[in-house]
Amino acid sequence: MAEGLIEQVKKQREEFAALPNFDSSVRFRIAKAFLDSERYRETAYVLDTMLDELPPDPIVEQGVDTLARCYTQLGRWDKVVEVVDKFVEKF
Repeated sequence: MAEGLIEQVKKQREEFAALPNFDSSVRFRIAKAFLDSERYRETAYVLDTMLDELPPDPIVEQGVDTLARCYTQLGRWDKVVEVVDKFVEKF
């Protein structure tokens, strides 16, 4: 029974991984939940790792915009410049 369950989980993971923009969508939703609570540091943390780890797509692009706004709210101008530079390199 356990082996059947393991196979089922593996199959479901493969199906989720095949969805376009799945990883970036999930991360952006988590970040959006933090943003709605005005928790800018946590939002920035989730989006910063998304920018570093995921390939460019429209959701990552939207995440970069949100990330720059979060750093602006935090007064981290050096990080805003860094994010914009990463954006230019990636996109």
